[in-house]
Amino acid sequence: MTNRRWLGLLALGVVAFSGARSASARPASARLRVVSFNTAMGLGVKLRSEPSVAEFFEHEPRLSGAHVLSLQEVCLNDRRQLAFYLRLMQHAHGVQYHYADYASKNLGQTCDKGQAIVSAFPIVAAGTLQLRTVGAARSALWVDLRVQGPGYERIRVYSLHLSNREHRNFVPVVRRAEQADQVIEHALAFTRRHPEVPVIVSGDFNTMGTLSEPADRELVVQRFQQYFQASQASFAATFLVPYQLDWIFYSGLTLEWSGSVRALVSDHYPVVADFRL
Repeated sequence: MTNRRWLGLLALGVVAFSGARSASARPASARLRVVSFNTAMGLGVKLRSEPSVAEFFEHEPRLSGAHVLSLQEVCLNDRRQLAFYLRLMQHAHGVQYHYADYASKNLGQTCDKGQAIVSAFPIVAAGTLQLRTVGAARSALWVDLRVQGPGYERIRVYSLHLSNREHRNFVPVVRRAEQADQVIEHALAFTRRHPEVPVIVSGDFNTMGTLSEPADRELVVQRFQQYFQASQASFAATFLVPYQLDWIFYSGLTLEWSGSVRALVSDHYPVVADFRL
């Protein structure tokens, strides 16, 4: 099967593989660990090595055993990049499910970028939300995971990547907020239909604000905080240059802990949130 054909199937829907044992809808620890990570087109593996990055994810206490990986800037035309994270999930839980799609329909680039959500829980529904074009094409993925908790049997998870610039405008705050509004409206429409289901919105929000004031909460963050809680309420850099670009927002769940893990595995730091189930 050619790479193009494989990726075409990948983009059409959920591609799921399971290990030797069946997946449980509830982890043994009754904790849900979510990691949001911009892979920077595989930069960490290029700078270090695949075994080194794998060891980091598997042995760093704040990352190990993640149940959900929300990934941005994955080169989906390089099968090795996504496969690396599928192996991490398979190794941690003996099972993995995933949904991935391109950010743009304009394929054939050196790196055809997209997002992916990799899960230890079965994916029962999934889709792609194409965002308004602000500079480059951007998208948000969503999946419903079969996770049991008090009063619910699934969790909705988004992985998004908002624009960092629009042509010569390096602070497109208002236009970026328009992209965010699409995701918020999509999530709220889902919540109106299924008020019992928790929602997690994760990803690279590119919230650089005014550039000169990294700790300022730009419009995107303000909009999300109207409807969701931020896992990291105070400023925490998630980028090599001290900006808080990456976030995990949530509703309907109890947060136990959240933080960013500083390590040279990308130009972004992984952001982690542990939720009680």
